[in-house]
Amino acid sequence: MIRRDPYTREKSTMQVAKPVDFEDQSWKIHGTDSQVVEISLEPGESATCEPGAMCYHSDDVKVQMTAASAFGSAFTGEDIFKPKYTNKGEERGFVAFTANTPATIVPLDLAAYPEGFLVKQGMYFAQTGGGDQVKIQMGVSPARTCASCCCAGFGLVMQSIEPGSESGGWAFLEASGTVLEKDLADGESLVISTGWIYLCPQT
Repeated sequence: MIRRDPYTREKSTMQVAKPVDFEDQSWKIHGTDSQVVEISLEPGESATCEPGAMCYHSDDVKVQMTAASAFGSAFTGEDIFKPKYTNKGEERGFVAFTANTPATIVPLDLAAYPEGFLVKQGMYFAQTGGGDQVKIQMGVSPARTCASCCCAGFGLVMQSIEPGSESGGWAFLEASGTVLEKDLADGESLVISTGWIYLCPQT
């Protein structure tokens, strides 16, 4: 993930991105390679995923189909119809999702990034909420020219993932291999091999 830091001119460092996994958080990531994200659901709370991504859930969690934007889904490679899992019980429940291929899970806190992200097509597979906390639509590559889009591996059309409400929510992406997070200092640039940028903020 590439993010520009406007507040420092010091050289930044590169590190392995680690999922935030606090005891009081509403989700946990299990595993090292083919990971699973387990989302805690209070009564009435929901979580949404791509078809086929659900692993398991508690007894009182029920599923229904929801419809996403047909236009955005058609251009970003997502399914129009997505299953929504809602806790219909009176006690806390849970639902667990995983990517349809072996992958590392990348969590995005959209409350902390209200501008949202541009990500490669097909990376999104789950989110907290019933579809209202996270908005997924068509985005345009930050590459400056069509030649850059074709040669740099970004593509012209990307997925735009933004907060769908004031409180935001969490979106979960799938990525292969080791995921590195790079913060760029003011005025710093980085040369990256073709196709190796998964996502970047929209600012």
